[in-house]
Formats: sequence, C-alpha cells, structure tokens
Amino acid sequence: MKSQLDMKSQLEETNQYILFVKVFADSWWSEQKHFPPCDEWKTYIEKHLQFMQDKHWLTSIKQELKSRNYESFLSEIFAAYFVEKNLGFEVTTWNPKTKDGRDVEFCIKDKADSDIFCEVKSPGWQGQLTNEEILSGRTKQPKYLTVESRGTAPYMKIRKTLEKSYKKFISNKQNLLIITDNLFLPLSIKPRFNCELERKIPQNIYIALYNTEPDLYCGQGYFITKDYENLSGILFLNDRNLLKFCAWFETNPNAKVPLSKEFILKASKLNEEKSQKTESQ
Repeated sequence: MKSQLDMKSQLEETNQYILFVKVFADSWWSEQKHFPPCDEWKTYIEKHLQFMQDKHWLTSIKQELKSRNYESFLSEIFAAYFVEKNLGFEVTTWNPKTKDGRDVEFCIKDKADSDIFCEVKSPGWQGQLTNEEILSGRTKQPKYLTVESRGTAPYMKIRKTLEKSYKKFISNKQNLLIITDNLFLPLSIKPRFNCELERKIPQNIYIALYNTEPDLYCGQGYFITKDYENLSGILFLNDRNLLKFCAWFETNPNAKVPLSKEFILKASKLNEEKSQKTESQ
C-alpha cells in the first residue's frame, strides 16, 4: 500500500507533467526501462506536447501510439516545434496528403503563403548494428556501453533515408526532408572546411550529397545530379543531448522547385552558428 508521501509525490508529478501522463499513461512505451531517461526529458517532452495541444492535434496523434516507435513519434513533434519556434515558419497542417495516397508529417507556410511539405525521418543507432548484435539482444541495451567500439558509415544512412522518403514528394511543390537522427555519432557533427564547396560542411553530409568520386564512398553524392530534383532541401536535427543541440541545413542545387529565399536564409544561419561553436571548442 502506498504511503501518503508516495501518493503526494505522484500527484505532484502528475500535475507537473499533465500532457506527458495523458499521452503515455496507457502506452507500452511507459514500460520501457530507458523512457524517459530523466526528469529533464519529461519537461522537454511536455513542452512539445503542449505545442501540439495548442494546435488541437494531440488527441488525433495519440491514437497512433499503439503501433508507433516512441522515438520516431517524438521526433516528428520535435521537428515541427523547431521549424515554427526556432525558424519562424508556422506549421499549418498535420499529415497532409501528397501523392498516391501517401502523406508527409506536416506543412509550413512561407511569406508568399506557399506550402512547404515536410517529411520527418529518424534513423536510429539500432540500424547501425550487425545482424549478430541484433540476434544477441543488443537493441535491448542502452545506446552507449562502457566498452564498445565500432565502424559506421553515417553517410549511407542519409542516402537510404532520402531514398525511402523520395516517393512522397510532389514534383511541383517545395519539399523538405527533416532528418532527426539518433545515430552513434550525430550527422551534423564537426563541420570542416571543404575545398570543393569552398565552405564548411560536416564530412558525412558532404559525402552523402556532394561526393564527386563515384569509385569512393559507394557512389557519387545525391545532390550533384537531377535524380532527386523533387527534394528541395534537407534539415538535419539532433536534440538527443539537451545540452548540445545539433542542426544543419543543405539546399538541393538541382531542385525542380527550390525552397523560398526566406527559408534558405533562416535555415542557413544554423550552419553559421554550428561552425562558430565548432571553432570555439
């Protein structure tokens, strides 16, 4: 039987995280050992759930929880919040239809009142494991173990994510892919000066999108031809470490419908901020 102190503590927590409890109380996620990892994350999640509540979308998306991975579910909400609150573009529609019965996560509006269709993908560290590791139960362990080293090719995750999303994009619309990765190393980590592009860019993003040597890194980059011209740009986000938020943006130079100048200007400032932080470290 719970003591009055335990009941009081539980009631205070419920009042502090009203939406968190409402959304996750009956979800199988609440039984997961590592969800959420700490109270700071609860507070962070609560803020984003309030954003969805204010949009009147929380009730409808709550129905998805029974069949959804919580990381991909939360990544979509985090991405929408970031685009509206940090970049200043209002999220106007949730799960808008695109083509062939498919949909993307949400739409935003630019100054010209044009829609930008946003698809969110969240490749995780579990996808970087070997078959042997998966069979041995590594996915049920924490992401980082005390003694573990591995070789990965994060740029391949970018390409595979792009390929998986591409069929959703309408050819005469602005289309933005948002990758909120949870890989062993963030895709947007440590931008370095690239002589070919004459600017700084994280190495894995450069290889995935702009590599010009087809015999290296499993082929040429996806943004140097018109093969993916329906994609206007990619926004890379990583907020897994609340103290070290990572973000990066790349526009597709071969896009059939480029992103608005307003969006490119605001999103590109993320790269400047990231580069300045790297220089100061």
